[in-house]
Amino acid sequence: MGLNFQMLGEICEKDSEFYAAKRYFNLALEIIQHSDACNVRDLADFYLNLGNVHIYLSDFHQAKEHHQYALAIYLKELGPEHPIVATTYNNLGILHGNLGNLGKAKEYHNRALAIRLKKLGPEHVDVAVTYNNLGVVLNDLGDMGEAKEYHDRALAIRMKKLGPDHVDVAMTYNNLGVVLNDLGDMVQAKEYHDRALAIRLNQLGPEHVNVAKIYDRLGTIHMNLGDLGQAKEYHDRALTIRLKKLGPEHVDVAMAYNNLGVVLNALGDVGQAKEYHDRALAIRLKKLGCEHVDIAMTYNNLGIVHRHLGDLELAKEYYDRALAIRLKTQGPEHFHVATTYNNLGLAHSDLGDVGQAKEYHDRALAIRLKKLGPDHVDVAMTYDNLCNVHWKLGDLEQAKDYHDRALAIRLKKLRPEHVDVTTVQRNLVEQQRVIDSRQRFAPCCTPS
Repeated sequence: MGLNFQMLGEICEKDSEFYAAKRYFNLALEIIQHSDACNVRDLADFYLNLGNVHIYLSDFHQAKEHHQYALAIYLKELGPEHPIVATTYNNLGILHGNLGNLGKAKEYHNRALAIRLKKLGPEHVDVAVTYNNLGVVLNDLGDMGEAKEYHDRALAIRMKKLGPDHVDVAMTYNNLGVVLNDLGDMVQAKEYHDRALAIRLNQLGPEHVNVAKIYDRLGTIHMNLGDLGQAKEYHDRALTIRLKKLGPEHVDVAMAYNNLGVVLNALGDVGQAKEYHDRALAIRLKKLGCEHVDIAMTYNNLGIVHRHLGDLELAKEYYDRALAIRLKTQGPEHFHVATTYNNLGLAHSDLGDVGQAKEYHDRALAIRLKKLGPDHVDVAMTYDNLCNVHWKLGDLEQAKDYHDRALAIRLKKLRPEHVDVTTVQRNLVEQQRVIDSRQRFAPCCTPS
């Protein structure tokens, strides 16, 4: 009977019916715990399955408890180098990644990789799983180059072993899209996400949570490309699926609220944007705790909203909170730290503290040049902000130089009709007009 419930749980998990899967796995666990023929290995398998479902449901602390029970049994019964031990390390790595413990996540995935390479060989699909998960962690740590390398390895194995239409190939396309978007290659990122979406719609159906994940990513890509209407449509689709499949308090629902808030703020609906970010914050504080990197993301976005509402001191307070978390969890050279420096620079500029604004933008530029390269759109954003600072300081030639650099990057990376391109072009015309006017009316000689 216990095994029957387990099979039903596995079917529900595959169909992303996670609450039903949890119910069946709990029934299976209860039966086997009270059975005279209780097999310790079967007990560990039940704990493992329950742990996976709790990860999907964002009950991370409960998931951690189940996986640790399973790991203790596997280590005792099977030894430290068994493939199922590697699977448990893999799941603990995913769990710690969701909790924001990226160093610990990387450690568990490296343990899993060592076992799988030794026991299964370099081209096994489980090795590809570990490459995939290491790529995700490394990208979160800000090491996008190495992350892409791991995802490329995972893709090569999966294409060879599973074929081009497998859902795991779609997962790798999705993750490569995430990395490429962070690296500023939004066109290639969109292509990978489109491939992932086609596979997942065909293999999983239109209401699967993994389809929602692609909608979420495509929304972000279209936001970055300046297509705000299409971005909102994708995020709305993601939210609808997640509310139906995961419930109103899941961390993925919080992410959908976050992304809709970003788009609505860009569309000028600042009040609705604030409401969505407030919803995201409430879920994240409940599920993740007060020092998680996703809390920093929400503080950062609430800071943007309050700056647009004109409440500069509160905006600065949110940015300061975001910075404290990011420095602690991600280190001083992470590109998310640069984002917060950028926003603090904007707030200080609005408050009239132009010198402090320049310092923050200089810090942001140093990190972005190092981590993202000289042609990234975020570097262009920093040049744009430094232009505004130097303009306020009266250094018009330096301001124009920064604007020229920003325009060159945006023309290279974005479509000519993108709002960021047209805005910079208009500003350059106005700046040149002011510079020419000052030169025309400047004294021909310096008074003695």
